[in-house]
Amino acid sequence: MTSLKFLAKGKRSYVYSGMFKGKKCAFKTQREDSDAQGTIKREFQVLKLLNKHGIGPKVYGFKEGMLIMELIEGQRILDFLEAAPRDRILKVLDETLAQLRKLDVLGLEKGELVNPYKHILVTKKGVKLIDFERCVHRQEPKNITQFVTFLTGARASQLLLAKKIFIRSEIAKQLSQRYKHNQSNSNFAALKSEVLQHSLAHKIYFEASKIPKGKVTSYGNLARAINSRAFRAVGQAMHRNPFWPIVPCHRVISNDLSLGGFGTGVDKKVKLLKGEGVTIKKGKIAKENFLNGPLP
Repeated sequence: MTSLKFLAKGKRSYVYSGMFKGKKCAFKTQREDSDAQGTIKREFQVLKLLNKHGIGPKVYGFKEGMLIMELIEGQRILDFLEAAPRDRILKVLDETLAQLRKLDVLGLEKGELVNPYKHILVTKKGVKLIDFERCVHRQEPKNITQFVTFLTGARASQLLLAKKIFIRSEIAKQLSQRYKHNQSNSNFAALKSEVLQHSLAHKIYFEASKIPKGKVTSYGNLARAINSRAFRAVGQAMHRNPFWPIVPCHRVISNDLSLGGFGTGVDKKVKLLKGEGVTIKKGKIAKENFLNGPLP
């Protein structure tokens, strides 16, 4: 073990970096003024178990009151959500949910996942959960439900919306409550589908978000864009759209170029479209403003 370099101070511990058996490692030791003594040794035991399931930094030993483990270097989750492209974010969310599901099945609750800014790191190789000092055994762990609370919170949801990831907060909360009371595979799959944008409505919102200012398209064209004939589902999704103006449902009209409906009234729809440079004559959209075919 080489001389250590101070990295961080937490509520219960200090973290250092250094070399151990030729590897760059993290060294964690208990703070003497902490009222939660013994958490570092417990974290060592937890990590030994979790490493068998591909979770957490690799643990190398516990020596003289010091936990020795892999040093994880990566982006904190909020920084990642702000910087990464949409497809990469969805892959990371999928991987994170998979690891949290394993924790739930193992009956281990990590804690602090409602605000996991320092607890989820994204590396070039994938997602790493860190800091298991507060991990405890529970009959019904809250790893998944806490993480969904984070994703539907103000900061994360705004970052996800900016990347056109449309998690419907009310539906996500309902599915999260269902999973909380029955952590079955089917309830997990339903919640995962909402987060990872698998439903028809998610596909509709994503395609509709591509309609540029000054242009409109039809319900039928939106359905064709997602290889579906569910024209009515498109209309329903637009009517229930909670993501306006990122999903500009006012730019979706009937197949015959008539205006169709709008949640706050057709007059408001006309005003919005005219303000964007769309020509409307006798209740119909000018053909030059209509996108009939693949969306940009």
